[in-house]
Amino acid sequence: MLLGPSSEPVRALSAGRPDVAEQLLAPSREPAGERLRLEAVHLKRDGTGAGSLRLAAHTMGLADQLAIRMVLTNAVRFGTAAGHRHRLGHHGPACRIRVGPGLARTRP
Repeated sequence: MLLGPSSEPVRALSAGRPDVAEQLLAPSREPAGERLRLEAVHLKRDGTGAGSLRLAAHTMGLADQLAIRMVLTNAVRFGTAAGHRHRLGHHGPACRIRVGPGLARTRP
């Protein structure tokens, strides 16, 4: 289960209420268990809303505090419709992500 910026817990973080975010996560943690993920999205937007660096940082902090795994994303754009195939084929082996409770690392 992936909870991103439009989910109620992350919207509570955006509003400056990490306590409420934690309460709103509780019902999802039981059925999802280890499959629960929080998505931190950075789209270079200002403020504290979806896509802002500040919300991404707060989301990562909450995930770390609660030992929930993270998914880190950003805006990806390709010049051509086939561009994604070339990019993934070329960079795929170098871009594997190792995810642990509350952190992610790019492998060399």
